[in-house]
Amino acid sequence: MDAPPPPPPDPPAYVYAPSDIHPVTEREQKLCKRASTVDWVYLSALVLADVGSIYLDGQLFKQRPAPGVRTIGPGLVGLTWGATLGAIYPALPKCDPNWVSYSPPEGEVRSSVPYAFSMALLAGITAPLLAGIETGPLYADWAISERVSRVFVSGLAGFAGALLPYWTVISPRTWRASQELLKIRAWGDSQGAYVGYGFRF
Repeated sequence: MDAPPPPPPDPPAYVYAPSDIHPVTEREQKLCKRASTVDWVYLSALVLADVGSIYLDGQLFKQRPAPGVRTIGPGLVGLTWGATLGAIYPALPKCDPNWVSYSPPEGEVRSSVPYAFSMALLAGITAPLLAGIETGPLYADWAISERVSRVFVSGLAGFAGALLPYWTVISPRTWRASQELLKIRAWGDSQGAYVGYGFRF
């Protein structure tokens, strides 16, 4: 009895040329299609979260006798508001069938960090304003320390919330797909190639 033939060799890894500005492999095409439209579901869910957090603060947390529990509401409002502002850029289209953006061999020249940080600052500044507007007139028996804590808690939560959409686990599908495309183009996969430097001295 003859032994079975050896398995066919793996196909050679694809080497990207500078002119490969289109999605090349089937996986790249799927990822590019996923990243080519606005993630309206993600943005709509965050707007609903804003409405829900405002409702919860007004109907649940604000009415509680404990000052610590009353501070949860502004924190929740700030968190959802910050996430909404921070998700604007990650939820926008990141790919086009005629152009796949990826890092050149000399490295990434653009960074989303300055934009993410500026939106986090904007969210941290505007979250206390939003929390103050939705809270309305403060009760006379609320201590000064509680009033100050409502401002700081909502501001810090807004800053942190604006950075959440960049976290891969809960980021918009457009952002996740674009990051996967960058990874494929930079490091390759079963159908991709490795890009790097080699030198001697």
